[in-house]
Amino acid sequence: MGLTAYIDIDLTIVDYMGNLLPHAAQRIREMKEVHHFELVAWSHGGADHAQRVLAECGLAQYFTAILSKPDFVIDDSPDGVFDRARVITANKNVWSTFWEQVFKKEVY
Repeated sequence: MGLTAYIDIDLTIVDYMGNLLPHAAQRIREMKEVHHFELVAWSHGGADHAQRVLAECGLAQYFTAILSKPDFVIDDSPDGVFDRARVITANKNVWSTFWEQVFKKEVY
């Protein structure tokens, strides 16, 4: 079973003007093509917004699903929803230091 990553759109893949953030496209391609991640995009702005942004950036084909961020999570073990998941805070260096700072230490 491969890893799955849910990736936000605004201020994570693109800046507040809709411009692709440095290194974001390269890392997304690497996650999918090299490391075989299942990629899911989501946005508080909704699935249509996320689809439009990813299409404009030429990245939609890397994502298995494009969703709205959930308002509710219903699970038989809700305390465990984020026990297994790693939450990475997006900041100005998230994509440039992605492999070195996060996944080589925690996953690989």
